[in-house]
Amino acid sequence: MKSYITKAFDNFSEEYLHINSATINQHKVIDCIRGCKTGKFGFNNQACEDCGNTITHYNSCSNRHCPNCQAINKDKWILAKQNDLLPVKYHHTVFTIPAELRTLFKYNKKLLYNLLFKCAWETIDSFSENPINRIEAKMGMIAILHTWKQDLEYHPHLHCIIPSGGISSNNKWKSSPTKGDYLFNIEALGVVNK
Repeated sequence: MKSYITKAFDNFSEEYLHINSATINQHKVIDCIRGCKTGKFGFNNQACEDCGNTITHYNSCSNRHCPNCQAINKDKWILAKQNDLLPVKYHHTVFTIPAELRTLFKYNKKLLYNLLFKCAWETIDSFSENPINRIEAKMGMIAILHTWKQDLEYHPHLHCIIPSGGISSNNKWKSSPTKGDYLFNIEALGVVNK
């Protein structure tokens, strides 16, 4: 039985590809998702020894972009990260690139995605150690790369989860002086990221 995701790709991918261009890799992803758990990637039969009833389990595509395949991995990741959480407030910060650079990113992904992570971390690190911001502590960050917007337009950006504080020079936890209401001045962050 096809999942709602597979059905959605069956119903709308042809029309989408007719209107929009896609790379070879994007075509492969679409084909994988359309074939996920349909039998395209094989299947296993499970039979009851008592009644003889047989159930067929269709293999998944295992593509890292497939919502069917990644749901379990996502849930495992969330559980693992919950074990890492500190009993402090967290901030959601997004680092993005200007629209004018998207084409450059599209054709230099490995280099520029790595640079985006590096720049985001260096920004948070420099703000956390700057006396003006009154934290003066070594902070941490979890960053996740997203490469498209909700309308599937290519738009690389990082979603970052940042604790409201860090480890001071004497190895003690130091909370943000704002009591977690905000992390850093948004205008100052915006200037650095331009």
